[in-house]
Amino acid sequence: MKWLAPQWAFAFLFAFVPVLIHLWKKTSAKKVVLGSLYLLHRKDPNFHKNLKLHQILLLITRTLLLLLVVCYFLKTISKHPSLSFLAKYYPYHQKTHVFLDTKWDSKKSLIKSFSKKFPKIKSPKFEQITSNELFSKLLDKDKKYYFLSRFYGSKEKKLNQLTKKSIQLIPVGKSSLKNTQLNQLIIEPNNPFIGEFITISSSLISNQKNKAHKVALKLESKKVRTLTLSSQSPKQNFSFKIKAQGDSFLIGKIKLEKDDYNNDNQREFKIPLKKRLKIALIEDLKNIQEKKSKLHYIYKFLNSIQQNSPQFNIDFQVMTSSQWNNSSINNFDWLILGDLQNKVWKKQSEKVIAFAQRGEIQKFYNEKFSLKSFNFDTSPINIKVLNSSILDKSLLTKQLKVYHHLQIKMTKGKAIIKSHNEVLAINYKQDYFFSFAFTKSGFSGALHPYFPVYLYRILFERWNKPHLKSTKDNFHFSRNQNYFNQQKISIKLNQKTDFSIPILILVLLLLSLEIYFILSIEKQAI
Repeated sequence: MKWLAPQWAFAFLFAFVPVLIHLWKKTSAKKVVLGSLYLLHRKDPNFHKNLKLHQILLLITRTLLLLLVVCYFLKTISKHPSLSFLAKYYPYHQKTHVFLDTKWDSKKSLIKSFSKKFPKIKSPKFEQITSNELFSKLLDKDKKYYFLSRFYGSKEKKLNQLTKKSIQLIPVGKSSLKNTQLNQLIIEPNNPFIGEFITISSSLISNQKNKAHKVALKLESKKVRTLTLSSQSPKQNFSFKIKAQGDSFLIGKIKLEKDDYNNDNQREFKIPLKKRLKIALIEDLKNIQEKKSKLHYIYKFLNSIQQNSPQFNIDFQVMTSSQWNNSSINNFDWLILGDLQNKVWKKQSEKVIAFAQRGEIQKFYNEKFSLKSFNFDTSPINIKVLNSSILDKSLLTKQLKVYHHLQIKMTKGKAIIKSHNEVLAINYKQDYFFSFAFTKSGFSGALHPYFPVYLYRILFERWNKPHLKSTKDNFHFSRNQNYFNQQKISIKLNQKTDFSIPILILVLLLLSLEIYFILSIEKQAI
């Protein structure tokens, strides 16, 4: 016998209630004195004995009735061989929960495989999950658990941890696959202009020895180029260089030839294409072509790009704050603010580069950038550029200095330039604020080779070059078949008897018997 709900075992104490009631009634009998004893008929001397016998039977009936009710709530089951005949009529159907690892196979195919292995299990509950998620999942002791997976690369230690949680591991599919895996694509630049050349790089890793691999590049479902990679190494890098063409997006894919597992043989891409980069330069106090202007070197950079790199298609306009505020021109990508006499802010989705201002105008930008500003400091300080690209380290061998800056304290955003613990520039919601000017007298980097590179990375949003990550440690297409050969998979279900219905039948019978005894006692008492 086994109880599935042993927390109700304390209810067995209620079986003493009928006994206590019987003893209490027996000791609380009263003596009745009648004035005319001669009027009483003589009773059968065996009456008290019969009454006592019925009371004992009623006591036993009520006690058994309470015991059976408690057994019902305890959810009593048994797998004793002598009760196997009952299991045919009152079988115990244990709740079955089946976990499915859909990394390699579809949910439908895994369910079909399970139903084929365990046809006698009715109405199991299926759940998609990975082995890592299964480690931290809380399980119900009242359920039977199965886990279907290919278990590729699973170590014996982790498999043992799952079996200790009373999960039956069911391997499916081939024990090993011949496969070549195509890794993540790296696209440079990932936001190209129409007509700009881009490089699509990737790598593949294979467990097939002495096999050459063909890699095809398709654009709009048309094959445009094919590479044949040698079989000298299990891992190989490759790249395609193509011209970005299209209206809004460059759509295509890189594909390998078919093998045992085709889900990792193809990588698709959809690259947004820029038609132009539109920039507004706002300057009130100085001529932008003078070196004293905060925007002078930015203007020279944009002018140089426009003349020497037409593929970037840059369109920039110089205007005053009044012209910007009163104009209906929109669709700018960047709004760059120099020395201002009026408050200026974006009209639509422009990104902003702002520099330190004075008075009420600076208070306006403090609110926009969630800043607190203090005084201007004219003492030279060394700075560190925090958001520099790893490709530009060779340009930053010389220490950069700021000669004049506004003291600020940021409450939100990300610091991008600092001097020790003092913040000098921030990035907040794609907008930039610099507490110093990009002038020769305010910043030593204005004439530094790194300066145009830094502007390029900000305005064109091209930062660190992503690296191809090795997947060798995660490349597993075989499982430890010896482990599963040693494990016994119980396909036959243990026949158990569920006593819930038989107990209910006995409860009904005992209730009927209790009513009979009560009526008999009342009849004899008349």
